[in-house]
Amino acid sequence: PCVSISDETGTSSSMNVSNSANNYLTSLRIDVNISGEKYIGDVTIEYEVIAGNGLREGVDYVIQSSTLSPLVFEKGTFSLPVRLLWKYNAGFDPDKDNTLIIRLKSSSMEDMVIGYPGPSALRSTFIFTKK
Repeated sequence: PCVSISDETGTSSSMNVSNSANNYLTSLRIDVNISGEKYIGDVTIEYEVIAGNGLREGVDYVIQSSTLSPLVFEKGTFSLPVRLLWKYNAGFDPDKDNTLIIRLKSSSMEDMVIGYPGPSALRSTFIFTKK
């Protein structure tokens, strides 16, 4: 079993967000891939948010409260969203680190792989860049 994060289409691990956007909603998708015989109970996935020094929660972005970490996947649920609302910030500094990383951190399922199986752990992080 594994857990991965991507955009809503399932095709990308990064996205640029315009600094001029105000109340712009983006949605990510966290997917658990578990076979039926292993999916015997709820699975809890934790993620962390790592903001560069140019971004502040509540000023540049807000994570929708219903999608905050941890996410609980009830048996039979294979995908849950993480929604972020991007806000216009008149004090935006393009010379600072304006990346926001959502990183999958842990799973309550003991043998679950974070990201796709393999040494590169693809899709274990999603990177927004506010420009």
